[in-house]
Amino acid sequence: MKHHPFRTLRVLALLALLLAPTLRAQGPMPMAAPEPPIQTGGAVAAVTAAEVWLGLVDDGQYEKAWDQAAKILQGVVTKKDWTNLANTKRPPLGKVLSRKMKETVPMHNLPGAPAGDYVSIQYNTEFEHKKPVLETLTVAMDPSGGWKVSGYYLR
Repeated sequence: MKHHPFRTLRVLALLALLLAPTLRAQGPMPMAAPEPPIQTGGAVAAVTAAEVWLGLVDDGQYEKAWDQAAKILQGVVTKKDWTNLANTKRPPLGKVLSRKMKETVPMHNLPGAPAGDYVSIQYNTEFEHKKPVLETLTVAMDPSGGWKVSGYYLR
C-alpha cells in the first residue's frame, strides 16, 4: 500500500478534533512541581541576614563580612583574597545613596553548589560614584543553622 502524506495529515487532523474535547475536559496540563517552601525563618530571615551583612560591607568591614559569610563562600575564597578584592572594588563606588530591593527568589539547587535552601536577593543600588548598580546576593542556610551570604555580585 502506498503512503500518502495528505491522507496522514487528514487522519491527524481528525484525531485532533476527536481528542480536543477530552483534553479540554481534563483542564490545563499541570506545571512542574513548585519548589518546596524555604524552612527556618523563610525568605524574610534570609533578607535580614543579607542586609546585616551588607551593612558590614558598606562600612568597609570586609574581614568581618568574610567571617560572617557562609562556609561555602569561605571555601571558595580566602579571607585575605576577599579582603583584597573588596578593598580594590568597593571603595571607588563611594557611599550607598539608595538601595531598593528588586526581587527575592527562593531556590533549592544552584549550579556548582550542594542542594539546600538558598535565596537570591537583588537590589537596585545607587552609589555615590556609580549609578545604577544591580547588587545580587545569594544567601544560604549554613550548616551552622543560620542564613549567611554565600555569594555577592555587582553589575
